[in-house]
Amino acid sequence: AGAGGGLGTWGTATGLSASFYTAQDAIFDYAETKGIQIIPVLFGNYWAIANYKSEKCNQLGVTASAMRAYMRTCADEYVAHYKTHAAVAAWEISNEWNNYAELNAYPSGNDYTGAAYRLDSANRITIANLVAALADVATTIKAQDSSRCVISGNAGPWYTTWAGLDGYEAVVQRINPDPIDTICVHIYSYAGNNV
Repeated sequence: AGAGGGLGTWGTATGLSASFYTAQDAIFDYAETKGIQIIPVLFGNYWAIANYKSEKCNQLGVTASAMRAYMRTCADEYVAHYKTHAAVAAWEISNEWNNYAELNAYPSGNDYTGAAYRLDSANRITIANLVAALADVATTIKAQDSSRCVISGNAGPWYTTWAGLDGYEAVVQRINPDPIDTICVHIYSYAGNNV
């Protein structure tokens, strides 16, 4: 397809710069010329979205919030633009997103949120709020492109070190809501985290 070969036009509601769109098109078109498949990852820093929309992170759990509306708009515009591109293999939502909430409960004392999380409970990113937001985004993606898989880009094997494989099964079921089709799991090989 290529950027000049029938891609949708970019929307303007996301507020992203023209240079972002130009760079994205170049990456996808180059991948296509090399026969490479891309799985675009949508969303990463939820605090940045909250700040941009002047809301607290707990608004991830509210369907009518500005954060959720912005995420739907971004997903809608991005997928509408690339759904005809030959280089797109699937769509992934976020990357190791459950670390934001899950690892704060991990006994090793990891803190992935910083002082803002500890001092302001409204800025806490919870699994329930993230799951609701991801399901919302997945629905938006599928409305634009029902032919490709939607992936939940979560983390998780670390969970086995204190909850075992049964614990990991439980967390995987909890963090992969419909209409997400499949999951992406990163396996890290280091002492104490082998499964």
